Amino acid sequence: MLLQVEHLTVAYQALPVLRNVNLTIHHGEKVALIGANGSGKSSLLLHLCGCLTPRAGSIKVEGISCIGQPRRAGQRLGLLFQRQECQLILPSLREELALSIGDSPLSEVAHQQRIQQIATTFGLLPLLDRPPHHLSGGEQQRAALATLLIADPALLLLDEPSAALDPQARRTLIHHLNSLNSALLLATHDLDLALQTTQRTLVLCSGRIAAQGATAQILRDETLLEAYGLTLPLSLQARLDGNIEERSA
Repeated sequence: MLLQVEHLTVAYQALPVLRNVNLTIHHGEKVALIGANGSGKSSLLLHLCGCLTPRAGSIKVEGISCIGQPRRAGQRLGLLFQRQECQLILPSLREELALSIGDSPLSEVAHQQRIQQIATTFGLLPLLDRPPHHLSGGEQQRAALATLLIADPALLLLDEPSAALDPQARRTLIHHLNSLNSALLLATHDLDLALQTTQRTLVLCSGRIAAQGATAQILRDETLLEAYGLTLPLSLQARLDGNIEERSA
């Protein structure tokens, strides 16, 4: 078991945010976390990576508690924030990647080779010495993802990674997510992205996991989605509209 969460309960100023959340994620598993605005998705990710401490419950990564211990959680988990510009703060992308490697037995040559390798994978090689705040939105998104993956996390926590991406950048993101060996917990409103990159989906509503199951099943259940303030993925809507038009012809 990679991640095990039991009875996680969170409140801000007595306002319940997460209520008795239970979930598990196995090594290599890709899971979507969906729900309307305010359902608790971002709060859940911040607690999983140890940035915030819950009121009650347990969070274990490979059997070890990481509640209130971001350093321990950070050794196995990587969190991509909604706003990547808040995540990239050093003078150059090269320095961001070097910091993400951290203490390592690698030689300086091997260290630089690793940076070159990850930069090449994400199409960032020409940008290594550029300040991150000079990058475009899509470049910042790829850069932030590269800084996570260079540390070889067992689980990636992604918070709305496709927000504000143009179609080409979004296709690139899908390619990278489908190439991952790491497990993935993807918090998103982009249900087409979830459909294309994950195997299992959790539906969060008012801080509770209201439904879960195979992504292909959950995201085709229009009645269930509407009950929780969601709609079918656009790709499925288009297919459904096409079938209706064919029957009407």
